[in-house]
Amino acid sequence: MTSCTICQTQFTLMNRKYTCKVCGEAVCKSCSGHKFMLSHIDPSKPSRVCDRCVPNVVPDVSAPPETCCQLLHLCRL
Repeated sequence: MTSCTICQTQFTLMNRKYTCKVCGEAVCKSCSGHKFMLSHIDPSKPSRVCDRCVPNVVPDVSAPPETCCQLLHLCRL
């Protein structure tokens, strides 16, 4: 992959390629500025998530907290 799958910007030494830990797409820094705790990746540190995947990761704020936690696999059961 030579360019960001979201904005099509070419990857260079100055514009590095990152991998979204949700979808696996190659994205640039400006299209992947979000980090979330994803227990299936590494429960001890935040993982990079691209702009397209953020709506799938951010919980519904109207849901009870335990539901959001379970959906994101953040609960330590």
